[in-house]
Amino acid sequence: MSVNLMSKEQAYQLVTELHNQATGIQAIQPVDLSSFISVAQSTLAAGNDKIMGALSVVLTRTLYALRRYTGGEFDDLQWDDARWGGIIRKISFADTDPELDESYNLVDGSSIDKYVVKKPNVLETRYVGSDLWQFKYTIFEDQINEAFQSPEALGAWATSIMLHMANEDRQHTEDMARSLLANLIASKVDATLDVVHLLSEYNSAVGASPAYTAQTIKAPDVYPAFIKWCYARIASIGRLMTARSELFQMPITGKPIMRHTPYADQKFYVDADALEHIKSEVLSSTYNDNYLQLADTKSLAFFQNIQNPNEVQATPVYIDNTGATYVGSAQTVTDIFGVIFDRDCIGYNVIRDRIDITELNQAGLYRNVFMHKDIRYCMDLTEKAVVFLMD
Repeated sequence: MSVNLMSKEQAYQLVTELHNQATGIQAIQPVDLSSFISVAQSTLAAGNDKIMGALSVVLTRTLYALRRYTGGEFDDLQWDDARWGGIIRKISFADTDPELDESYNLVDGSSIDKYVVKKPNVLETRYVGSDLWQFKYTIFEDQINEAFQSPEALGAWATSIMLHMANEDRQHTEDMARSLLANLIASKVDATLDVVHLLSEYNSAVGASPAYTAQTIKAPDVYPAFIKWCYARIASIGRLMTARSELFQMPITGKPIMRHTPYADQKFYVDADALEHIKSEVLSSTYNDNYLQLADTKSLAFFQNIQNPNEVQATPVYIDNTGATYVGSAQTVTDIFGVIFDRDCIGYNVIRDRIDITELNQAGLYRNVFMHKDIRYCMDLTEKAVVFLMD
C-alpha cells in the first residue's frame, strides 16, 4: 500500500483484498451442515424481479437485514484534514553538541566573534500521493415495484441501500487503517528494530527450565504471573518513551533526532484476549486501578485476518536509516501480543470523501449513486514504536 509518488493510486483492488482478509472471506472452506441447519436462502422459488434478478416478488412482509456499522477501531488514527495540497511536510530538528563557554576563555588583545554561524541540523520528511477508490449503486424508480407493496416500501429499500453504502465505506476505511498497523509491525520486524520477544525474555528472567512455550505458558498456574510480568515490561517501555532520546525509533544517519512521547500521546494496541487477562490478573488485584492503566489502550480482536487474529503477513515499506523509502522483504509475523507507538507514527487523513447522485435516466428510470474516497496513509519510523511478540 505504498504511495510514494506524486500520484493518485487506484486502490480499489487492495481495498477489496484487505476487506476479504479482515472479514475472513479468504481462506474460508465450505462445511456441509445441510442436514443440521436451516439456512437463510438468498433466493426464493416464487420468482425474481426482472431488473435485478435478486429480489423475489413480494409475499407478505419485507425485513431489511441491515444495521448501522459503528466500527471505529481505528478512528483515533485519523489525522487533521489535508485537503489543500498534495504533500505533507514534516520538519524535525536534530540535536547538536554543546560548545565551549567562551566567556571563561577570554584573552587580552583578542575578541570573540559573536556572528559565527551554526546552522540547525534539520530533517525534512514528506508524505506524497494517496489511495483512492469508488463504488456505486443504482437506485430504481419503479421498475422493481413488483417486489414491493407500496412506494413507501420502495423508498425504504432505497434508504437501506444508502445505509449499506455507508457501512461498506466505514469498514473499507477501517480495513485500510488496519493494514497501516500491519505495515508498522512488519516494518519493525523487517528492520529488526524494537521488537520485544516477551516469552523469551520471561524464560530468561525467571530461569525457566524447561523453557515455557506459547502453549505451556498459558497453564492456569503459570499464566497469571507471566501476564503481570508482561504488564510491567510494557509499562517500563512506556515510561522510557517519555524520556527524550533516540530509543525505539529509526535512527537517521547524521540526524540525531531526539524525540519523547508523553503518556497522553502513547497508543497501545493489544490483543483482546491478552488485555482481558491484564484486567483480570493485574488491575483487579490492585486497589487503585488508575495507577496501572496504560495510556490510550485499545483491544483488537485481530490484527489483519479475522481467522488468524495474532498474525500479520505483509511486505512492508518504511523509511530506512538513510532517510530513503525502503521496501522490505515479505514478512509473516505470528504470536503478536501488541504494539505501542507515538500518535504521530502512523495515521491517515481524508483528502476527499463525497457522495454524488446522478439525475434521473428518463429512458431507464434509474439513478446512480457514487461514493468517492481519496485517503493518504502515513507512517514515520523516526517516531517511537515497539512491537511485542509472544515468542
